[in-house]
Amino acid sequence: MAQPDVAARARLLGERFKRAYGRPPVGVWAAPGRANLMGEYTDFSGGMCLPFAHQYVTLTAAAPRTDGLLRARSLQDADESVADERLREVRVVDVAPGAVGGWFGYAAGVAWGMDRVATGRSAHPVAVPELALAPGFGADLMVDSTVPIGAGLASSAALECSVALALFSLSTGDDDPDDALRRALARACMDAENYIVGANTGGLDQTASLRSHAGETLALDCRDFDVANLPAEPAAAGLTWLAVDTRAPHRLADGQYSSRRAECEAAAAVLGVDRLRDALPEHPT
Repeated sequence: MAQPDVAARARLLGERFKRAYGRPPVGVWAAPGRANLMGEYTDFSGGMCLPFAHQYVTLTAAAPRTDGLLRARSLQDADESVADERLREVRVVDVAPGAVGGWFGYAAGVAWGMDRVATGRSAHPVAVPELALAPGFGADLMVDSTVPIGAGLASSAALECSVALALFSLSTGDDDPDDALRRALARACMDAENYIVGANTGGLDQTASLRSHAGETLALDCRDFDVANLPAEPAAAGLTWLAVDTRAPHRLADGQYSSRRAECEAAAAVLGVDRLRDALPEHPT
Protein backbone atom coordinates (compact mmCIF):
# COMPACT_ATOMS: atom_id res chain seq x y z
CA MET A 1 0.00 0.00 0.00
CA ALA A 2 1.13 3.52 -0.75
CA GLN A 3 2.15 5.84 2.07
CA PRO A 4 -0.99 7.83 2.99
CA ASP A 5 -0.94 11.62 2.65
CA VAL A 6 -2.52 12.29 6.03
CA ALA A 7 -2.41 16.09 5.77
CA ALA A 8 -4.21 16.06 2.41
CA ARG A 9 -6.87 13.66 3.67
CA ALA A 10 -7.38 15.80 6.78
CA ARG A 11 -7.96 18.88 4.60
CA LEU A 12 -10.43 16.97 2.43
CA LEU A 13 -12.18 15.63 5.51
CA GLY A 14 -12.56 19.17 6.85
CA GLU A 15 -14.12 20.26 3.56
CA ARG A 16 -16.52 17.31 3.53
CA PHE A 17 -17.43 18.02 7.15
CA LYS A 18 -18.30 21.64 6.35
CA ARG A 19 -20.39 20.58 3.36
CA ALA A 20 -22.28 18.01 5.43
CA TYR A 21 -22.84 19.97 8.64
CA GLY A 22 -22.84 23.56 7.40
CA ARG A 23 -19.91 24.62 9.59
CA PRO A 24 -16.21 23.80 9.78
CA PRO A 25 -14.83 21.33 12.29
CA VAL A 26 -12.97 22.60 15.34
CA GLY A 27 -10.17 20.21 14.42
CA VAL A 28 -9.17 16.84 13.02
CA TRP A 29 -7.75 14.15 15.31
CA ALA A 30 -5.76 11.10 14.16
CA ALA A 31 -5.06 7.70 15.70
CA PRO A 32 -3.03 4.92 14.06
CA GLY A 33 -3.68 1.25 13.72
CA ARG A 34 -1.10 -1.22 15.00
CA ALA A 35 0.93 -4.22 13.97
CA ASN A 36 2.05 -6.78 16.52
CA LEU A 37 5.48 -8.39 16.63
CA MET A 38 4.50 -10.90 19.31
CA GLY A 39 1.76 -11.57 21.80
CA GLU A 40 -1.33 -12.64 19.84
CA TYR A 41 -4.28 -13.61 22.08
CA THR A 42 -2.23 -12.82 25.17
CA ASP A 43 -3.65 -9.44 26.17
CA PHE A 44 -6.85 -10.89 27.65
CA SER A 45 -4.74 -13.52 29.44
CA GLY A 46 -2.62 -10.89 31.20
CA GLY A 47 0.40 -11.61 29.02
CA MET A 48 3.09 -9.57 27.29
CA CYS A 49 2.75 -7.98 23.85
CA LEU A 50 5.10 -6.06 21.57
CA PRO A 51 3.08 -3.92 19.13
CA PHE A 52 3.97 -0.79 17.22
CA ALA A 53 1.85 1.89 15.56
CA HIS A 54 1.97 1.77 11.76
CA GLN A 55 1.55 4.70 9.38
CA TYR A 56 -2.11 4.11 8.52
CA VAL A 57 -4.54 6.19 10.54
CA THR A 58 -8.17 7.00 11.17
CA LEU A 59 -9.08 10.69 11.15
CA THR A 60 -12.01 12.22 13.01
CA ALA A 61 -13.16 15.76 12.25
CA ALA A 62 -15.37 17.12 15.01
CA ALA A 63 -17.26 20.11 16.34
CA PRO A 64 -19.16 20.39 19.63
CA ARG A 65 -22.91 20.46 20.20
CA THR A 66 -24.86 21.55 23.27
CA ASP A 67 -28.03 19.49 22.76
CA GLY A 68 -26.64 16.12 23.85
CA LEU A 69 -26.71 14.65 20.34
CA LEU A 70 -23.84 12.66 18.88
CA ARG A 71 -24.01 12.66 15.09
CA ALA A 72 -21.55 10.95 12.77
CA ARG A 73 -20.80 10.25 9.14
CA SER A 74 -18.05 8.12 7.62
CA LEU A 75 -16.36 8.49 4.26
CA GLN A 76 -16.12 4.70 4.31
CA ASP A 77 -19.91 4.30 4.16
CA ALA A 78 -21.03 2.46 1.04
CA ASP A 79 -21.21 5.36 -1.42
CA GLU A 80 -19.03 7.84 0.51
CA SER A 81 -22.10 10.05 0.52
CA VAL A 82 -22.80 12.93 2.87
CA ALA A 83 -26.50 12.78 2.14
CA ASP A 84 -28.89 12.75 5.09
CA GLU A 85 -29.53 9.00 4.89
CA ARG A 86 -25.87 8.38 5.77
CA LEU A 87 -26.14 10.33 9.01
CA ARG A 88 -26.02 8.31 12.24
CA GLU A 89 -27.15 9.92 15.45
CA VAL A 90 -27.94 9.10 19.06
CA ARG A 91 -28.31 11.03 22.28
CA VAL A 92 -25.20 10.56 24.38
CA VAL A 93 -27.32 9.56 27.40
CA ASP A 94 -29.03 6.85 25.34
CA VAL A 95 -25.83 5.01 24.38
CA ALA A 96 -25.96 1.57 26.01
CA PRO A 97 -25.22 -2.06 25.14
CA GLY A 98 -27.51 -3.09 22.31
CA ALA A 99 -28.61 0.47 21.52
CA VAL A 100 -26.16 1.36 18.73
CA GLY A 101 -25.01 -0.90 15.92
CA GLY A 102 -22.56 -1.02 13.04
CA TRP A 103 -19.48 1.14 12.82
CA PHE A 104 -21.32 3.88 14.72
CA GLY A 105 -21.28 1.66 17.81
CA TYR A 106 -17.50 1.96 17.96
CA ALA A 107 -17.73 5.77 17.87
CA ALA A 108 -20.75 6.32 20.12
CA GLY A 109 -19.52 3.68 22.54
CA VAL A 110 -16.47 5.80 23.30
CA ALA A 111 -18.63 8.49 24.92
CA TRP A 112 -20.25 5.78 27.05
CA GLY A 113 -16.86 4.36 27.96
CA MET A 114 -15.50 7.77 28.93
CA ASP A 115 -18.36 8.19 31.39
CA ARG A 116 -17.63 4.77 32.93
CA VAL A 117 -13.96 5.59 33.45
CA ALA A 118 -14.75 9.09 34.72
CA THR A 119 -17.09 7.75 37.39
CA GLY A 120 -15.05 4.72 38.45
CA ARG A 121 -17.43 2.11 36.99
CA SER A 122 -14.81 0.66 34.65
CA ALA A 123 -12.00 -1.79 35.36
CA HIS A 124 -9.58 1.15 35.21
CA PRO A 125 -7.78 1.23 38.59
CA VAL A 126 -9.03 4.72 39.52
CA ALA A 127 -11.79 7.09 38.48
CA VAL A 128 -10.56 9.73 36.04
CA PRO A 129 -12.95 12.69 36.27
CA GLU A 130 -11.17 14.49 33.42
CA LEU A 131 -12.95 12.11 31.04
CA ALA A 132 -16.43 13.19 32.16
CA LEU A 133 -18.64 14.74 29.47
CA ALA A 134 -20.79 17.59 30.76
CA PRO A 135 -24.61 17.32 30.69
CA GLY A 136 -25.78 18.30 27.23
CA PHE A 137 -22.41 17.58 25.63
CA GLY A 138 -22.68 16.38 22.06
CA ALA A 139 -20.68 16.46 18.86
CA ASP A 140 -20.81 16.27 15.10
CA LEU A 141 -18.25 13.81 13.75
CA MET A 142 -16.97 12.75 10.37
CA VAL A 143 -14.42 9.98 10.02
CA ASP A 144 -12.05 8.83 7.30
CA SER A 145 -9.54 6.01 7.47
CA THR A 146 -6.54 4.63 5.63
CA VAL A 147 -6.34 1.57 7.92
CA PRO A 148 -7.34 -1.57 5.97
CA ILE A 149 -10.60 -2.85 7.42
CA GLY A 150 -10.71 -6.45 8.64
CA ALA A 151 -7.00 -7.02 8.00
CA GLY A 152 -5.86 -7.46 11.59
CA LEU A 153 -4.30 -3.98 11.72
CA ALA A 154 -6.63 -2.54 14.37
CA SER A 155 -8.99 -0.51 12.22
CA SER A 156 -11.67 -0.58 14.92
CA ALA A 157 -9.26 0.62 17.63
CA ALA A 158 -8.02 3.42 15.37
CA LEU A 159 -11.63 4.56 14.95
CA GLU A 160 -12.33 4.41 18.68
CA CYS A 161 -9.12 6.17 19.62
CA SER A 162 -9.44 9.01 17.11
CA VAL A 163 -12.99 9.62 18.35
CA ALA A 164 -11.77 9.48 21.96
CA LEU A 165 -9.11 12.12 21.29
CA ALA A 166 -11.68 14.29 19.52
CA LEU A 167 -14.31 14.05 22.28
CA PHE A 168 -11.70 14.59 25.00
CA SER A 169 -10.37 17.70 23.27
CA LEU A 170 -13.84 19.13 22.61
CA SER A 171 -14.75 18.54 26.25
CA THR A 172 -11.55 19.77 27.92
CA GLY A 173 -9.65 21.86 25.39
CA ASP A 174 -6.67 19.53 25.87
CA ASP A 175 -5.18 18.43 22.53
CA ASP A 176 -2.22 16.63 24.05
CA PRO A 177 -3.28 14.35 26.93
CA ASP A 178 -0.43 12.84 28.92
CA ASP A 179 0.21 9.11 29.14
CA ALA A 180 -1.96 8.68 32.25
CA LEU A 181 -4.93 10.22 30.44
CA ARG A 182 -4.19 8.21 27.30
CA ARG A 183 -4.19 5.07 29.44
CA ALA A 184 -7.63 6.05 30.76
CA LEU A 185 -8.88 6.84 27.24
CA ALA A 186 -7.64 3.43 26.08
CA ARG A 187 -9.76 1.81 28.81
CA ALA A 188 -12.78 3.85 27.67
CA CYS A 189 -12.24 2.56 24.13
CA MET A 190 -11.87 -1.00 25.44
CA ASP A 191 -15.19 -0.67 27.26
CA ALA A 192 -16.81 0.63 24.07
CA GLU A 193 -15.59 -2.39 22.13
CA ASN A 194 -16.37 -4.94 24.86
CA TYR A 195 -19.83 -3.77 25.89
CA ILE A 196 -21.30 -1.61 23.13
CA VAL A 197 -19.91 -3.45 20.09
CA GLY A 198 -19.78 -6.84 21.81
CA ALA A 199 -16.21 -7.75 20.84
CA ASN A 200 -14.48 -9.24 23.89
CA THR A 201 -11.01 -7.89 23.12
CA GLY A 202 -8.23 -7.39 25.65
CA GLY A 203 -6.84 -3.88 25.19
CA LEU A 204 -3.75 -4.44 23.05
CA ASP A 205 -5.03 -2.47 20.08
CA GLN A 206 -6.31 0.58 21.96
CA THR A 207 -3.18 0.81 24.10
CA ALA A 208 -0.91 0.60 21.06
CA SER A 209 -2.92 3.20 19.16
CA LEU A 210 -2.93 5.77 21.96
CA ARG A 211 0.40 5.16 23.70
CA SER A 212 2.91 4.21 20.99
CA HIS A 213 5.63 6.58 19.80
CA ALA A 214 7.04 6.89 16.28
CA GLY A 215 10.17 4.81 15.74
CA GLU A 216 9.52 2.63 18.78
CA THR A 217 7.81 -0.58 19.77
CA LEU A 218 5.62 -0.76 22.84
CA ALA A 219 6.49 -3.39 25.44
CA LEU A 220 3.07 -3.88 27.02
CA ASP A 221 2.35 -5.85 30.19
CA CYS A 222 -1.36 -6.63 30.03
CA ARG A 223 -1.66 -7.48 33.72
CA ASP A 224 -1.62 -3.79 34.59
CA PHE A 225 -1.13 -2.06 31.20
CA ASP A 226 2.26 -0.70 32.15
CA VAL A 227 4.31 0.08 29.04
CA ALA A 228 7.90 0.70 28.04
CA ASN A 229 8.75 2.36 24.74
CA LEU A 230 11.67 0.56 23.06
CA PRO A 231 13.65 1.96 20.09
CA ALA A 232 12.97 0.13 16.84
CA GLU A 233 14.46 1.54 13.66
CA PRO A 234 14.77 -1.35 11.19
CA ALA A 235 15.68 1.06 8.37
CA ALA A 236 18.95 1.83 10.15
CA ALA A 237 19.91 -1.81 9.58
CA GLY A 238 18.67 -1.83 5.98
CA LEU A 239 15.48 -3.64 6.96
CA THR A 240 11.78 -2.89 6.85
CA TRP A 241 8.62 -4.18 8.47
CA LEU A 242 6.64 -6.44 6.15
CA ALA A 243 2.90 -6.96 6.57
CA VAL A 244 1.43 -9.72 4.42
CA ASP A 245 -2.23 -9.62 3.38
CA THR A 246 -3.59 -13.16 3.73
CA ARG A 247 -6.90 -12.20 2.05
CA ALA A 248 -8.72 -13.66 5.06
CA PRO A 249 -10.83 -10.78 6.40
CA HIS A 250 -12.30 -10.94 9.88
CA ARG A 251 -14.65 -9.06 12.18
CA LEU A 252 -13.93 -8.81 15.91
CA ALA A 253 -17.64 -9.00 16.68
CA ASP A 254 -18.31 -12.17 14.65
CA GLY A 255 -17.83 -14.43 17.66
CA GLN A 256 -14.57 -16.16 16.75
CA TYR A 257 -12.40 -13.86 18.84
CA SER A 258 -14.71 -14.20 21.83
CA SER A 259 -14.62 -17.98 21.41
CA ARG A 260 -10.83 -17.98 21.60
CA ARG A 261 -10.98 -15.86 24.75
CA ALA A 262 -13.52 -18.24 26.30
CA GLU A 263 -11.21 -21.18 25.53
CA CYS A 264 -8.27 -19.42 27.21
CA GLU A 265 -10.39 -18.59 30.25
CA ALA A 266 -11.56 -22.21 30.46
CA ALA A 267 -7.95 -23.40 30.33
CA ALA A 268 -7.05 -20.97 33.14
CA ALA A 269 -9.92 -22.35 35.24
CA VAL A 270 -8.68 -25.92 34.75
CA LEU A 271 -5.22 -24.80 35.87
CA GLY A 272 -6.71 -23.06 38.90
CA VAL A 273 -5.52 -19.54 38.03
CA ASP A 274 -7.32 -16.31 37.21
CA ARG A 275 -5.48 -15.83 33.90
CA LEU A 276 -3.14 -17.98 31.83
CA ARG A 277 -0.31 -15.55 32.59
CA ASP A 278 -0.57 -16.64 36.24
CA ALA A 279 0.11 -20.27 35.28
CA LEU A 280 3.69 -19.36 34.36
CA PRO A 281 6.50 -18.89 36.87
CA GLU A 282 7.24 -15.25 37.59
CA HIS A 283 10.90 -15.79 36.68
CA PRO A 284 11.04 -18.67 34.18
CA THR A 285 14.30 -20.61 33.97
